[in-house]
Amino acid sequence: MIKLSIIIPHFNSPLYLKRLLDSIPKSSEIQIIVIDDKSSLFLEEYELLKLKYEKSNVQFVDNDGPSKGAGASRNIGLANAIGEWILFADADDYFVDGFIEEVSSYYNTDFDMVFFPPISVFSDTGEISNRADEFVFLHNDYLKHKDLRTELRLKYCRGSVCSKLVRSHLIIDNRLQFDEIQVSEDAMFSLKMSHNVKLFHASERTIYCITDTKGSLTKTVSKELYYKRVEVFIEKYKFLKKELDPEKFDYLDLSGGFLLVLALEFRLSMLKTIKVFTWLRKEDVKIIPDKYRNPMSFFKKIVRKAQQINKMRKYQSK
Repeated sequence: MIKLSIIIPHFNSPLYLKRLLDSIPKSSEIQIIVIDDKSSLFLEEYELLKLKYEKSNVQFVDNDGPSKGAGASRNIGLANAIGEWILFADADDYFVDGFIEEVSSYYNTDFDMVFFPPISVFSDTGEISNRADEFVFLHNDYLKHKDLRTELRLKYCRGSVCSKLVRSHLIIDNRLQFDEIQVSEDAMFSLKMSHNVKLFHASERTIYCITDTKGSLTKTVSKELYYKRVEVFIEKYKFLKKELDPEKFDYLDLSGGFLLVLALEFRLSMLKTIKVFTWLRKEDVKIIPDKYRNPMSFFKKIVRKAQQINKMRKYQSK
């Protein structure tokens, strides 16, 4: 019986994919589904990788549908998954040693979902990256307090689907599908998945490493992608405001101010940034979170973000 299905969208990165596949043990209980998202580079290397793993527990599938992107590929993976539990992974990330022992300890529990705190490194140097910092903060904050506020923030503010063990019936019973868009495709999926969880657990153990990789979508500077992020955030905001009672919604302290800070990274003009501000206000989105109501605190946040952007641009230019 297949206990675990691991769904991996892949695009033009067979060397990183090999690292990920090598981090997963061979087991008759594990189904690995790799969905190639219309790759155009390193095709020979990818074919060699398929030959290496075709007799193991890896199933290679092509995204031959009309939509492109990780969302469309993950939907294909879900259609092929037969495991009782599901893990999602990005092709340029990997699992840490001993992860399967930790994951399998939850197979016979009643949990719908298990959260794990990820780590993050730069792919080319192995140095510690800050990409996982926000996830780890939310996770550790919940483990420390275990109150309603930290529970809600862990469930609804940690957008990525990676480093979460999910019971497959949670997805099937609620007919969840990924948005087939080019950015933030897992945001609403993750949100709705958490919203339907009845019983969850937060582990203290790490099972997954998120990598910082040059050229990844999280590093791609595109105004079109930026506007899509704004659109998805507004959708998330309105969903939660509708589905949660006012007290729980206030606990999340959601705001769109970070999108104005993000405009620095996407190099929007002042006029376009003001238009985004107007868009957010028109949708009745709070701009500044309660913890930054002090203007100086919010200014310091902008300065820190600008420093991070400058550091990342230097990394990208190497």
